[in-house]
Amino acid sequence: MKRANRIADKLRSAMLKAFNDPAQTEQLMPLLDHPQAGSSIAFCALENLQLDPQSEARCLRVVPAMASATDPSGASAVLWLSDRLSTSDTAQESEEWPWASLIA
Repeated sequence: MKRANRIADKLRSAMLKAFNDPAQTEQLMPLLDHPQAGSSIAFCALENLQLDPQSEARCLRVVPAMASATDPSGASAVLWLSDRLSTSDTAQESEEWPWASLIA
């Protein structure tokens, strides 16, 4: 587990460096569809960037798919969604978020 956390920390650090350059950010967005890296990129981008609405929506589509997994990453995604749902202006404005059923 420690090894996996170290790898995740290194990946997060590399993504944050890449996100400092808009050109590199654009290069990372297609990786959202990658089965292993996509969720990490989505979380990192959503937590650390001011995304345009299209990029934000694309990142947000990755997280609910991950939340339906039965492994620890799925549980993490459910917790993240729950927190985001409780603090988001979007959640307060809309009657139902697409993933509200995942955290009910």
